[in-house]
Amino acid sequence: MAILVGLIQPLLCLHLPDFWGHTIMPDLSNILDNESIVELREVKHQADVLLALARFLSVRSGLPSGIIADAMQVRAAQDPIGVGDGVAIPHARLVGVKQPVGAFARLQTPVDFAAHDDRPCDLVFALLAPKDEDAAHLKALAQISRAFRD
Repeated sequence: MAILVGLIQPLLCLHLPDFWGHTIMPDLSNILDNESIVELREVKHQADVLLALARFLSVRSGLPSGIIADAMQVRAAQDPIGVGDGVAIPHARLVGVKQPVGAFARLQTPVDFAAHDDRPCDLVFALLAPKDEDAAHLKALAQISRAFRD
């Protein structure tokens, strides 16, 4: 587990150059904490992954894990959450969430998340955001996407 935290820790404050060469920092520490970084070894299906990550999001948001997993599953049914290159970003917006919270998992066995490149995913970043804050949700998704880009 310590090794996994060590691998993901740089994503919490990753420096990337912008168009003009200035450093931009998609700081994920406001979304993700060390207790929400896990390795999942015995999951074989998308629903299993979402339920496992919903348990971590439940602790941070105070909402029941079943409601969180169901909301992420509904979102995944509307539009694939696999973004390619082995990465999936399941997300949901729910009433009762005060600020965006995340959970990150490395899967021992990659799982199909219907990514556009047909590649199964072994890196999954789940995001939960307030229902009525579109800007916060989009900003958090952008931060996560930048962290996994390249």
